[in-house]
Amino acid sequence: MQTLKIHTNKKLLPVSIALALGTLSANAYAIQITATADYTIGSTGPTNDTKSLDTATSTATNIDILAGATDDTFSGNSIFYHTYGSTDKTFGARVSGTGVYDISSSITYVDTIFNDTGTEQAYSFDFMVEQGGISVYGIPTATQFAYADYDIEIFFNGALVFSTFSALTLDASGTTFSGDELLGGAYTGGNSYSWSDYFGSAALGTLADGETATLEYSMTTKARGNIAAAVTAEPVTVCEGFGGGEAECWVETGAIVGGSTSRSGDPYNIYGHGAGTQFSLVSTATGTASVPEASSLFLMGIGLAGLGFGYRKKFKLS
Repeated sequence: MQTLKIHTNKKLLPVSIALALGTLSANAYAIQITATADYTIGSTGPTNDTKSLDTATSTATNIDILAGATDDTFSGNSIFYHTYGSTDKTFGARVSGTGVYDISSSITYVDTIFNDTGTEQAYSFDFMVEQGGISVYGIPTATQFAYADYDIEIFFNGALVFSTFSALTLDASGTTFSGDELLGGAYTGGNSYSWSDYFGSAALGTLADGETATLEYSMTTKARGNIAAAVTAEPVTVCEGFGGGEAECWVETGAIVGGSTSRSGDPYNIYGHGAGTQFSLVSTATGTASVPEASSLFLMGIGLAGLGFGYRKKFKLS
């Protein structure tokens, strides 16, 4: 088993070989990372915040979008987001809101895999999703609600090889869970669903020697609601779950504004949870070494012969 090489810098073919094959190639494989947030607060919006990074045109190694905002017409309406990504494979996405709001934020990472091992390879992608969670709170009336979800997807050459999605909805009838329970196990009730570090592996497929493929990772978090206010005489304890037994709680009294939070991140173990680095692309040889086609050998022979003739001519003139 050998670790896959990911080319993110320019790799020039030797000029003699390029001439022999009739091409001059520069296999420059760039990483693209995009962070985006879209939101409305009350009747204000929509608003978009997007940053992108492309290593083919930029020397930057990370992007980060972070902001909070309130609605001027009612201070109880608010949103917050923090979404980031870097070329050393650290990611996170968090959104939250209170009152009347609708927000989503995502981070997308795209890289190119190049098989230059000399044989066909079968690839797998080992990854980790750091502890996170979704939560909702408030005292909704018949027409009010609070909602949060997360969605994580991995694509190989455009084909979906891994996905997980979960959501919580709070309305007048209570809290409902939907989606899968892959990250945090069985939902046991309540207004939050969280998970500790999740370790996964996705079989990507095979590449022949010299073939390339695109690996794409995307993480999206969403929150929305319209619980503007509810008057209660009893204090209400509000908690946001972070997974791993961690939580942040506070007490609200009086006019309670509802809200929700979704947070996820770090498939590449930036915070060091677990043992060692949890991100890797692994390849296993499945075929024999590739043999150049006769036409390629012929062209290469002509090119090398031409180079040899030029060298001889230069030597005689010296």
